[in-house]
Amino acid sequence: MTDTQTRTPTPVQELTLLLGESVKIATGNPEAQPRPGQLMCAKDIWQALSTRTRMNGIAPTGTGKSFAHMSCAALAAVLYEERTVISTNSLALQAQFMEKDLPVVAEAVEHLYDGYELRYAVLKGVSNYADPVRALDLARNLTGKTGERSFTALVKLLESGQFDKRWKPKNSGPQTSGAMKLAELAAWALGVYLDDSAHGDRESCPVEHTGDDWSLVSASSDEKAEEKDTGYVAKADDAKDRALEAHVVVTNHTLLGMQAAQRIPVVFGSKRLGRFDHLIVDEAHTLPDQVRSRGAAEVSGRQVIKAGRAVMNVIDDRFIDEDAQILAQDVDKAMQRAVATLPPKETALRVGGDEAGPVEDVLDQILQFTGRYLRQVKAAQESNKSNPVFTQKCRRATSALERLTNAANDATEPNPHIARWVTKQMDPKLPPVFESSPIFVGKLIENELWTVAPVIDMDSLEPEDDLEALLAMREPLGVACVSATLPSTFNLDVNIPSPPSEYASPFTEAYAGSAMFVPQCLAPADIESLKSSFGGYNGKVKFDTYRHETWATGLIISLVRANGGRALVLSAKSASGKAYGKALEEALAGTGISVHTQWDGGQVSRIIDRWRSDETSVMVGTKSCMTGIDAKGETASLIIIDRPPRAAKNVIDEARLEDKMSSLGGNRWAADQQVYVSDAALLLDQAVGRAIRAESDRAMVAVLDPRLLTPKWSAFNYSTPVRQEFVKPLLRFGAKFNDLSAAVGWLEDRRSRVANG
Repeated sequence: MTDTQTRTPTPVQELTLLLGESVKIATGNPEAQPRPGQLMCAKDIWQALSTRTRMNGIAPTGTGKSFAHMSCAALAAVLYEERTVISTNSLALQAQFMEKDLPVVAEAVEHLYDGYELRYAVLKGVSNYADPVRALDLARNLTGKTGERSFTALVKLLESGQFDKRWKPKNSGPQTSGAMKLAELAAWALGVYLDDSAHGDRESCPVEHTGDDWSLVSASSDEKAEEKDTGYVAKADDAKDRALEAHVVVTNHTLLGMQAAQRIPVVFGSKRLGRFDHLIVDEAHTLPDQVRSRGAAEVSGRQVIKAGRAVMNVIDDRFIDEDAQILAQDVDKAMQRAVATLPPKETALRVGGDEAGPVEDVLDQILQFTGRYLRQVKAAQESNKSNPVFTQKCRRATSALERLTNAANDATEPNPHIARWVTKQMDPKLPPVFESSPIFVGKLIENELWTVAPVIDMDSLEPEDDLEALLAMREPLGVACVSATLPSTFNLDVNIPSPPSEYASPFTEAYAGSAMFVPQCLAPADIESLKSSFGGYNGKVKFDTYRHETWATGLIISLVRANGGRALVLSAKSASGKAYGKALEEALAGTGISVHTQWDGGQVSRIIDRWRSDETSVMVGTKSCMTGIDAKGETASLIIIDRPPRAAKNVIDEARLEDKMSSLGGNRWAADQQVYVSDAALLLDQAVGRAIRAESDRAMVAVLDPRLLTPKWSAFNYSTPVRQEFVKPLLRFGAKFNDLSAAVGWLEDRRSRVANG
């Protein structure tokens, strides 16, 4: 045996072997090898993890980035017993990791490392799990057995139909189901606590239910049940116990955003979860917005009313409602005074960084209100500790009052790092609200996610050691941020020194054999259908986004008919999506082509599953369906997007815009390009990516916005920089059409070829 044969492989060589083994298992092909882009991505991630540095990379759909980063996490566990958090933006991808990808990597580890067991677990937000007290309360209300504490007894009553079939919860949401469905849900939620092996998360619930239904059996982190309440450990805490034992913990950006924005140890620094060494962020492009969203706060009359109702669930006193109504009116009046001088077209008033703002006028009233009822709620909770349902209601009321207190205090504190606005609502009958959001999230992300507080052995401290200074020190994690698409400024947004690396796509041939369609708009009838009644600049006609919906509907029907269904239709606005769904149902009646929409009721994931299982059916959705949806074969061979999904003006994006303006010399137009335009382009790219998910896929993507074309082909146009940003993902397609008849012909010809084999 030669010296070369006995030499210990380097970590990078071991990574290559582990990734290759994972690919072989996943494909069932013993000759399969990692794709070039996949292997390069894995090596870059390993470099960041092994040196405790940071990287970011663009791994196009099909690269195989999940196996790339999971192989790195697995190798860190095998070689060094290091633990890794992998975070995603969507529960769908989280489920894919747990149910499909990680089992493959774990099997590869077992093959290569003498039966080594790679342990992995999922960690979701508390509200994703059935809560024992909430389930108990719902079951008691349904059965009328208000003193029953036995979960077994209540499940038997519910399953045998011994409950009030006409019962309805108070203050229920508009999509709350009837008593029959709620009884089924309550029986399941109680039942998971009678089964130690049940995880009790929403995704595992077999009962079809709505979001309003789920809220009746789940709790927020502030009100989550404790073991002493019912004798059962909350399933959310069970999940944390499993995570503590895992080498790899899969979580979501919501929890990371909460930790960064609120500076609380949700994941990193949590004693219950233990120490972590690395963080891998998949779907990384959404992380900064999650931090801004979790750091956002509101002060308004409706928040006062919400807090008052939570208190009334604890203290039976009609004066509480009167007290809340009076304060809410005063808060609303203060906000109305603030925006009274705004021009009619302006929707928000910016509160300067050095100003106290309009909440100051009612701050004392708010603090008196919250202080008074916090004391009363605490006293009520102390007097009735033995009632778990009442205790949880007290926690809910306390949380609502504390949120209002903190939001009001923060709203009056001048802070150049927080964007503060008084915003008019879409409905002019509703009063304006005060909103705030952090501007500079890069430092928050770096301090709370890219680094961790050191583990200090208190017994080994010397008298001269400065404990406060030691606690202030931060130790770096190995950090990898990857996504199929990233904005050009992503690394700056999250405090990563280098720009993102880009990895090769394996789908070049698939795109070359596919087509894109953007409809021209030169005919007088089309121009008339789309032009606004308000004039444009320099005598040009102005595009009317509201009239576009009607115009696009006819195109959608023609394209879907030509493809025999098999389509995913995505709209920039929910209202338009609902209109498209209704029009398609009417147009396709009697054809055997089913139409599903995300507004059909029930869990969207199950609606999508029904679409996937019926090749010729059509799925209609909005922005939430532009990412994370995959369908095999011909099911999504036609992707229709009505227009680039630019967000309406909002406080969070305005905060980002201010951040960009500060580094662009106050240039609002350039900042808008890096915020609103960049976001819309990123989401459009994600939506276009739904078409090609495998090397054998061929499809058409239609974006029904003539503004994407040059003046030669359309009377309406985006500015050149905006248009160029939006059309980037469309340039990959081999066939390009702007004539409807040509696009329809391509679809019909392809359908004929597929049908004939």
